[in-house]
Amino acid sequence: MRFTRAALLLSLLLVAQPVAGQLGNQLTFDDVTARPGEERVILLNGTFADEVSGLVVSILYDPSVIQILDVATGALTQDFSLQSTTSAGRITVAMAGADEITSLATVSVLELTIRVIGAPGSVTPLTIASVVLDEGDQTATRTHGSVTVIREASILGWVLYYSDLRPVPEVVLTAAGMVGDVEDATDSEGNYSLGPLEVGDYDVTLSRDASDLSAIDALDASDILRALVGDIQLSPDRQRVADVSGNGIIGTTDAALILRLLVGSVTSFPAGDFWQFEPEALQFRPLIQDEFRNFIAILLGDVNGDWEFAGAGKRLATSTPQLALDPVTDHSGSARAGLLLQGSDLHSLRAGVVELHYDPAMIRATRVRRANLGNDFLLATNLDEPGVVRAAFAGVESLDGVVDLLRVSVEEIGSPGATTFIDVRQASLNGDDLPPQSLARIEYRLGRLPADFDSDGRVDLDDLLILVDHLGTSNPRYDLDGTGNVSQRDMLSLMDQLDPEQRAKALETPAVVDAMSGIETHIAEVALSDQSTDVTLEPNHPNPFNSSTIIPFRLPAAGAVRLSVYDLTGQLVADLIDATMAAGSHLAEWDGRDASGRHVASGIYLIRLEAQALEAHTHLAQRKLLLLR
Repeated sequence: MRFTRAALLLSLLLVAQPVAGQLGNQLTFDDVTARPGEERVILLNGTFADEVSGLVVSILYDPSVIQILDVATGALTQDFSLQSTTSAGRITVAMAGADEITSLATVSVLELTIRVIGAPGSVTPLTIASVVLDEGDQTATRTHGSVTVIREASILGWVLYYSDLRPVPEVVLTAAGMVGDVEDATDSEGNYSLGPLEVGDYDVTLSRDASDLSAIDALDASDILRALVGDIQLSPDRQRVADVSGNGIIGTTDAALILRLLVGSVTSFPAGDFWQFEPEALQFRPLIQDEFRNFIAILLGDVNGDWEFAGAGKRLATSTPQLALDPVTDHSGSARAGLLLQGSDLHSLRAGVVELHYDPAMIRATRVRRANLGNDFLLATNLDEPGVVRAAFAGVESLDGVVDLLRVSVEEIGSPGATTFIDVRQASLNGDDLPPQSLARIEYRLGRLPADFDSDGRVDLDDLLILVDHLGTSNPRYDLDGTGNVSQRDMLSLMDQLDPEQRAKALETPAVVDAMSGIETHIAEVALSDQSTDVTLEPNHPNPFNSSTIIPFRLPAAGAVRLSVYDLTGQLVADLIDATMAAGSHLAEWDGRDASGRHVASGIYLIRLEAQALEAHTHLAQRKLLLLR
């Protein structure tokens, strides 16, 4: 019976003219958007001040934009029966119920399921052409709606590394627009795809997690120093990566910042985020079509460009360099104890990072300094964590063979005679990690006698003979007086520690035998021999320098002195001293200018001392110094 009534209402509507709505009854469509191919439900909402038991509504639409797949009653009319007819661009729906309905709140009356078939940018109106309530007794005001087919576009491309264009995975790209943010991360091939996005304005930014910075190593700092002296050239990309200070100038500050990062003294660079991109961001005003955009990624500080995904810079050394630790005499603190870190089987060493571990209840590291690293090496250290020494160094000239790298001053806290272990926990040379078998571990005895070279617990003639074998060297193990050279003064210092019986034996023990004559020279004679004829050119300080440096030297006797600076081609740069001088210690200063007063370029220079004593014997001494602007 209800079906017959609905059919009657539908037949009346097909010939009825629209009637002006009365206040209180209202039907409304909203304006909605949808993507091509999308299926969704469109609601016809209504409010009814009058009691209604039947409804016939006719809706006009563009059939080239949407298809109507289904029609269903809404929340308010869920108990009504429904009939509908569809023709081109029009759907007419008749509903009737056993009970009358009324609602002053907006409730869904009809649900239309549609499929979008129109092109992006197309629009169809949803026009409520006519409404009949209760067989024409009442009608309603109408608010029309629409369906707009969204115009979409995507942003896609690659993110590649600056040095070799390898893919950079795990870069997060964010497109921020009026309708919200869309994110995507690059895959293992460096690909990303943002979208499809609704046409509009977007800002695209990039970021990457910086928890793995292992591609930044001391060799990068060395490359900066080499570039400053003209040993290598940095491309514009590498110059950007090297400028970790962010001041637009590549200098020693950048190299020092990298070393400080490696030892944990700093946790960031002034130039900004570790991962940076070119371009830094994208703007679309608006985005109206697919855009293919590629990015170049850089890891700030990775000057040599050896980053690799998942374990960058964690290479093991292909050769077999070894590190050794030895207790030595120290002259920088009251404890007079120290450690010497020595490298052997080194090949073209220019940079390194070392981490030592010890028991802080037994000893405390107080200072780290260069041993026989060249004066062009920069050194950064961190002693903040108890029981840990971190040091990073980088230089211009490479080192080979056996080299004393670092000296660590130690304060002994535990009881004399106690022992504790000290080990090199990890180390990297030229950016390559050393395997565990190349790392040193020693048992350190507190209260060790500085001159007990054979570690037998006493200072005796055997130790004196060991020292004699190292006369004239700069080996810090045997430099008891801290002058930088093993000399007769060290022998005298050791002999003072001998008991009378041992000292008497020293007078009779041969130390040197002349191969031609067979004449023996005893230890005591060697120790007491006159060394006052040595002309000494001490290391300049600071070195490297960027404004001026002090050059110490010592003359055993008065005479003519010439102190000159040369470049590596042998050309004279400037004479600092050319005069007769008295015996003793002297200081000279060079301000980095040539003989004409002009600033010279960064690089390695030679300082040469010529001293002619009164007896007309000429002494020559020469050292290298490094000027870094």
